[in-house]
Amino acid sequence: MQEWLNQQKDPLKWIWKTIGGHLRPITTTHPTAPEELLSLIVCTCKDECVQNCECRRSGLNCSSMCSNGPYAPFGFESIEKQLWRNKQNDRPISDSEIKAVLSQLFKTNQWLPPASHMSEDVASHA
Repeated sequence: MQEWLNQQKDPLKWIWKTIGGHLRPITTTHPTAPEELLSLIVCTCKDECVQNCECRRSGLNCSSMCSNGPYAPFGFESIEKQLWRNKQNDRPISDSEIKAVLSQLFKTNQWLPPASHMSEDVASHA
């Protein structure tokens, strides 16, 4: 439109970049999401990531929390299996078990509520 108005604008100064000799818009210069959120997106690929990988479909690289990553034993699928197994055994998951899994997931206590909101079992291990 600017050319129609006889105003020549340099597209490289107006959120465009050259890729392979073609002009392409720069969609964003900001991260797609906060790192804390990106670390929660996980895939279930067994070894190498495949075409239908959840991470790839989201436009992300696989994280350490993916099922083929180093924290896979503590991943979300593992938690679901633990919940199912405990339900089958009619045994509730204790606060200390939940805290142990969460502390492995996040390697920090910042995700836990203040001590005044925790049960005595969790507070004694914090």
